[in-house]
Amino acid sequence: MRPTGDHFYTADIAERDNAVNQFGYVNEGIACWALPIAPASTQTALFRMFLPHTGDHFYTTSAPERDNAVLHLGYQDEGVACDVLAAAAAPRRPPSATTRSSTSVT
Repeated sequence: MRPTGDHFYTADIAERDNAVNQFGYVNEGIACWALPIAPASTQTALFRMFLPHTGDHFYTTSAPERDNAVLHLGYQDEGVACDVLAAAAAPRRPPSATTRSSTSVT
């Protein structure tokens, strides 16, 4: 795990593999079940932001919270990580969780 304890979540296998192979993250397997990105009344976007000077990732379903993090806290908007259920329902697709080990930080 990185000294910052940063976790990186993605539903994209190629993006997960890139994080592991290029940025020193460790594949921790399936973290939870999420939905593919698609508009629906029962789904809401899970936004992902990145803070470059700390390497921290920040996730939220709130557009105002995302906007505040980008405009006032220095985060870069990385777009929608995946859609999550707005209400309880059966899971459909797993995002992978990865951590960066302290030995790979430069």
